[in-house]
Amino acid sequence: MEKIFSNLYSDLINQDNKFIFKSKSHSIIIFCILSIHKITFEELCQKIPHKIISRSSIQRILNEGVELNFLEKKIDEKDKRSKSYSVSKKNFTILKNWAEEKKELFNSIAIN
Repeated sequence: MEKIFSNLYSDLINQDNKFIFKSKSHSIIIFCILSIHKITFEELCQKIPHKIISRSSIQRILNEGVELNFLEKKIDEKDKRSKSYSVSKKNFTILKNWAEEKKELFNSIAIN
């Protein structure tokens, strides 16, 4: 069990994962986007209670993610006001591999 917590601790402080684990709010937003694949700002604000993350914080984190190329922002062709956000392909692959690694780590508990 200690190995699992040590592994998770290392991930939380690892520079490669700096954006996603920068704060609880960052993690919530990224995992929410990953669970849907792409989402608009308004949809994100509806899914995440404002008591947990304010609209302005959501917008700030989205802008930061786009600036760092962690997130991609696409403008809707039909409604130019609507913009959807998704995790970049490169970072999606990194997070998918990370999740698979953690899945194996947690499955090892059941085996032991």
